[in-house]
Amino acid sequence: MIKFSHFTYRYPTQAEPTLIDISLEIKKGEFLLITGRSGAGKTTLCRAMFGALHHDIGGEFSGTLTLKGMDVSGLSIGQIGSFMGVVFDDPDSQLFMPQVEDEIKFSLQARSLPSSQKDIEKALARVGIAHLIKRPTHEISGGEKQKVAIAAALAVDPEIFLFDEPTSQLDPQSTLEIYAILEELKAEGKTIILIEQKIEDIVDKVDRIAVVDAGRIVACGSPREAFKSRELYETMPYPCVSRLAVELKADDMLLSLDEGRRFLKSRGIKLKPASGDRSADGEGSKPILEVKDLWFGYDGRDVLRGISFDVRAGEVVAVLGRNGSGKTTLLKNLIGLLKPRGHGMVLLNGLDVKGLKVEEAARIAGFLFQNPDNMLFADTVMEEVMFSPVNLGLPDSAGRSVRALEEVGLLHKKDEYPRYLGNGEKLRLCVASILAMGPRLIVLDEPTTGLDDNECARLMEVVLKMKAEGVGIIMATHDMNLVARYADRVIVIADGRIFRQGRPAEVLRDSAALSAASLKSPPIVELSSEVGRVCLTVEEFLEAMV
Repeated sequence: MIKFSHFTYRYPTQAEPTLIDISLEIKKGEFLLITGRSGAGKTTLCRAMFGALHHDIGGEFSGTLTLKGMDVSGLSIGQIGSFMGVVFDDPDSQLFMPQVEDEIKFSLQARSLPSSQKDIEKALARVGIAHLIKRPTHEISGGEKQKVAIAAALAVDPEIFLFDEPTSQLDPQSTLEIYAILEELKAEGKTIILIEQKIEDIVDKVDRIAVVDAGRIVACGSPREAFKSRELYETMPYPCVSRLAVELKADDMLLSLDEGRRFLKSRGIKLKPASGDRSADGEGSKPILEVKDLWFGYDGRDVLRGISFDVRAGEVVAVLGRNGSGKTTLLKNLIGLLKPRGHGMVLLNGLDVKGLKVEEAARIAGFLFQNPDNMLFADTVMEEVMFSPVNLGLPDSAGRSVRALEEVGLLHKKDEYPRYLGNGEKLRLCVASILAMGPRLIVLDEPTTGLDDNECARLMEVVLKMKAEGVGIIMATHDMNLVARYADRVIVIADGRIFRQGRPAEVLRDSAALSAASLKSPPIVELSSEVGRVCLTVEEFLEAMV
């Protein structure tokens, strides 16, 4: 169906090629997983397959790429679209109709397919969002937008599905539901190419895995065989059970949670009891943020219903909830981008946010949006960081900006154009822009979307530095491993209310709370709790073994 032969590609604006000597054949009915670290070339590989490199972007090519036996350069984007459905990692880049139902209708009509109300409802129901049919697309959450994009691709029933991180903004339960749909498509004989960073829940369901690193395919084969390579283990983050297989020298590679359970039982592995929960950082300090009985809604529909909590200096608080539960709405209320209506109060450093201008709130709290591109507009990295302190009239704006760039490891890129940075670098640049203002609270909305484990660790290293300096951190996330590793306290939102809050070790094993928020425990929490104690990381598990 798709064949690369010694394919090399260089972007028009770059000196070196992004893809180097790619040789890969994807057969009809195959389910291929493409993975690798951020910036490895995965999305460029995706762009090659749906024709964007040849027909929209241009650049320098060598080697060949054929789709269904035809050279990609001889096929128009429209011709490729007649047999290939594509879903991008950023749904905003492919949604442009005013209402949800219009997106599905447009996708069907563009291919001269039936587009009745029944057809539209069927497509939306398959991904669990039939209730959104009349909603404006600009009002729904990022995860809900991602489901709309997936529904539009499913509706036209193409031969080939090409997914570029289609679950990057979905809650864990929705992710599992999408993966179940991919399994159904495979059973129907569809060809599926899935590009993913977080592979824990899908790796045991694919036929082959191709690992991309520095523009080259460094491994390709069945996951069970490919993961036996020690060199690959050093190159990419393995799923939890696969890491345990390597570290505990299992006879065969482990891919699924059930395989992990059977392995631990066969080895008789037990863990030492925990010595007691550590006290949460920030306990006893004065709150930087106080939320009191907060209510908020849109068009008469309540989204937040009596939310109350606080965040203290040097504390990391994670907010969890299903897609559309109101997490982003809550975060925007915290810094005055939205203001409580009627009921409730938000205090920033003791000041009522209702009475603060946005620029006044920005001196106390910085906000990192889910998509860093929404925050970048300057011509250089240095100008980007200096913009806020200059406009707020803060002293020594240049010095503040240099120190902030040093903190996030980007000073060497101070003269570069921000939008040419990698996604992880963009996020760290946005954090630097916040740091330069000297905030007491930082609000992060899905900060690790689209990042590999290495980039995530680099970003969170910066966050931990701020925590150590007494800055309060609150972040909305669906990344359960992130919560387990870094959060001091967890707040679960369901139906507009706080359903549960507590320390990660408590909340991440509370099945009722996780179910209410469409979440699931990290595999290491499930495995460890069955052999003696709750561990939040693989490292903690290995240290706790008897």
